[in-house]
Amino acid sequence: MSSCFDCQQLISAADKLCCYECKNNYHYSCVGYTKTSFGKLAAKAKSNWKCPACKLPPKNDATTSVKSIFDSPPPHAPLPSMAGNLDEYFRNMELSLLSKLKTELVSLIEEKILKDIQKKVGAIPQVKTHLDEITQSLSLLSDRYDTIIAENQQSREKISRLEKTVLNINNKCVYLEKCNVAFEQEIHEFEQASLNYRIEIVGIEKLPGENLKEVISKVGDIINVSTSEIEWARRTTTTRPLKSSAKPAPIVVKFKASGADSRDTWLAQRRKIMQVTSDKITGGLATNKIYINEALTKVTRTLLWNTKKQLHGVYKYIWVSSGKILVKKSEAFLDSMLMYTLVMGVEVEECWFTLARGCARGLILSL
Repeated sequence: MSSCFDCQQLISAADKLCCYECKNNYHYSCVGYTKTSFGKLAAKAKSNWKCPACKLPPKNDATTSVKSIFDSPPPHAPLPSMAGNLDEYFRNMELSLLSKLKTELVSLIEEKILKDIQKKVGAIPQVKTHLDEITQSLSLLSDRYDTIIAENQQSREKISRLEKTVLNINNKCVYLEKCNVAFEQEIHEFEQASLNYRIEIVGIEKLPGENLKEVISKVGDIINVSTSEIEWARRTTTTRPLKSSAKPAPIVVKFKASGADSRDTWLAQRRKIMQVTSDKITGGLATNKIYINEALTKVTRTLLWNTKKQLHGVYKYIWVSSGKILVKKSEAFLDSMLMYTLVMGVEVEECWFTLARGCARGLILSL
């Protein structure tokens, strides 16, 4: 495959135009033709076609055309008949030569400009091809940009829906948490209420073959209360190994359903046994002090222990009444009491003031 003599680009056989004189090959577009317009020329003109360079008059060097101008006599310039007309003769000859030189220079410039224009025009199809490719690329990028914008908008909508869903779930979790707290509180209150007919006797030594009925009867005699409403009594059991110096397991006393008043009487008279030791009841060697307490759930028992630990030295009195843990700084603060409740495993302190000082004082004295 040959190349175009004008643009130096490869040229195919179908797009090739050969000069009759110099035999150089050209693109149709490089010499100002199209294949259709060249085909409209006469057969002789097509077979004898010359390139723009060969159409110019022959030049041996840069001064050829100028010499030819000066070598040929100026047209219509008659020789002078008298010496007085020599100046006019040479002036006319100079004007004639200048006019011919101007014409030749204009022709050369026009040929050069035409050749440059043909070369630039030949490059237009390539430029157009590049422009078409750029336009197509921009169109693809525009479509892709529109797709990305649409996907981004969809993502934003999904995120907004998810945020609303998460908010609703959080609200439901808060609501369920509150319900769970209330439910746990109700369960705790129910468990504590189930122990309303029970008391615990702490500090009595456990001897082999002990008779709890006799032990409970001796305790009742000491504090002057009846044991007729007691349904059963037994020691609490534990799976943990006990040390030799460990305190004896408490005795749980269960009253009959009709023995609520009897239970309250036992609790009201429990101060009478605070000076009595275990050996006075069992005849054993242990001298533990004996206490009669309300039966408490594991949660309330743990809360009572933590309350005594945290408020030690701050509050003088810490006690339990009807499953509630009450504290008081001193006798001077009969109007101020604190109640601890358990909410989701966290101890919460609620403070209230009693409206009747006498009621509070009566509560303290009864305990």
